Amino acid sequence: MKNNEKVKYIAMGMTISATIMGAVVPAIAKSTQENITALYKNIKVVNEGILVETGDAEPFIANGTTYLPVRAVGEAVGKKVSWDGKTNTVYLGQVPGEEKYLTDLCPPYDGSFYKVYKSSDNKYFEMSGEKRTNGFELNGWYFGSTHEAYVLINTNGKYEQLSFDVGHLDGTYKNNPTLEVYVDGRLVKEEALKGDEGTRTISVPLNYGLNVKMYIKGGYYGFADVKVW
Repeated sequence: MKNNEKVKYIAMGMTISATIMGAVVPAIAKSTQENITALYKNIKVVNEGILVETGDAEPFIANGTTYLPVRAVGEAVGKKVSWDGKTNTVYLGQVPGEEKYLTDLCPPYDGSFYKVYKSSDNKYFEMSGEKRTNGFELNGWYFGSTHEAYVLINTNGKYEQLSFDVGHLDGTYKNNPTLEVYVDGRLVKEEALKGDEGTRTISVPLNYGLNVKMYIKGGYYGFADVKVW
């Protein structure tokens, strides 16, 4: 099957190539089938010096273009690969309209002075006069002094990005701490928070890290609609 000069004739449409071989063939954008000549030459895919295992979905050459198995290559560069059979679409990374709340998938497992909110619990907190949930709050102010408040989250290398709305909790003492976000022990985001400003949205690159720590010292702050993808 893998002799260097062996030529195969295969019939494939977009659906067949994406579902059976995991390869996207942009030259064939029809719902019909066409015969193409595929040349297999033991093509190897190397990502950052590491050989990508493509399994049975072997790369091939057709009409001067090299075609690679999208699932193997996508996952090798850190992208989740999804297939939508209804629209014949391959998604790399986040699927549009797909909401994944951290509190549902991997809620904080430990921390200090924190409280978790899930929509299924019918619990909420208020920021900027609005009821919010799908997140957590950090209380870095206690008995007239500041202290450390944080959460620890196991993301298990599954997610590329984290985003959330952060704001001062209504009706609480105003303080201006700095939010620090660590991924696998490395500081990746620093944001100065202000008790008298409205809610803002923050994004944090996770890069498929294993563990996340979100930390403040002082102040009462809520983190709502915490999403990962």
